[in-house]
Amino acid sequence: MYRMVTGWDSCDAGELRRAAAHIADLKKAYNQRWGWRRADDTLPTGTLTEPPTDGAAAGVGLTPPNRTA
Repeated sequence: MYRMVTGWDSCDAGELRRAAAHIADLKKAYNQRWGWRRADDTLPTGTLTEPPTDGAAAGVGLTPPNRTA
């Protein structure tokens, strides 16, 4: 599937990680250009308040960071 999207014949895990990091950096730069601040850079509320009900992380919730923006 990756080859169909990118045209690359093959890629390893490191290349996938670099591509993902590049995508995240581009998304953040775009958001900052349109006024996002550090306080806006957080996980969705549901992710922080509703623990998963199945899988390896069932019942384990995340907590919001203890910092101010």
